[in-house]
Amino acid sequence: MTYIYETEPKFRSNFKRLTKKNWVLAERIAVKIKDICEHPERGEPLSGDLSGMWSVHVAKHYVIIYEIVHNKKHIILSNIDHHDYAYGKKL
Repeated sequence: MTYIYETEPKFRSNFKRLTKKNWVLAERIAVKIKDICEHPERGEPLSGDLSGMWSVHVAKHYVIIYEIVHNKKHIILSNIDHHDYAYGKKL
């Protein structure tokens, strides 16, 4: 069964910034979101401060961080950004 998704403000803001002039990345993100909704546990479970969250890579340098709410068949897209920034690290 396909899950539905919602986006948090940080995800929306970063998505807009990253895809403003990069429609190819926007398309790749859309495909990845569809894949997450169809197979939510295909990503990598996170630990530490992000325990309970999952991540999946988009293109080479970007990552989507999300939460799975199984009982509601729901995905919460929390963040998308360059790998180092998404996990709270600096380049």
